[in-house]
Amino acid sequence: NEIASQYPVTDLRPMFGDCSSKSSLYCTKSYDLDGQMISLKDIRDHVVKNWDDPVVIYGFYMGAVGTPNVRSGAYLSNQVWDDLRSNAVDFIHSVRGTRARSSKSLNVSEYYENFPTYFPPSG
Repeated sequence: NEIASQYPVTDLRPMFGDCSSKSSLYCTKSYDLDGQMISLKDIRDHVVKNWDDPVVIYGFYMGAVGTPNVRSGAYLSNQVWDDLRSNAVDFIHSVRGTRARSSKSLNVSEYYENFPTYFPPSG
């Protein structure tokens, strides 16, 4: 809703970038959770920390081409995992998620850099 209210925005990096930026929509504590102000980053970090399945990252639409799709409906408890897996498949199989550079090389979305615990560097 916040992103839509600022439409049209062509560069989302200032809104979702470094939390030291005053214009970072993502880091601004704008949401009241039982008297405690929280940010979108706080919500995402809580979800990632408390759910051990990497598929949760495919539920974080951030209004940018390089992120998973926004769903047309709300996540419901009885189908959330199916919806997240569907978003994962859509994202991974799109050029937003992965793109072959050659027969032996693959470009992977920068989106994955936001979740280093799920994707540790290969040794």
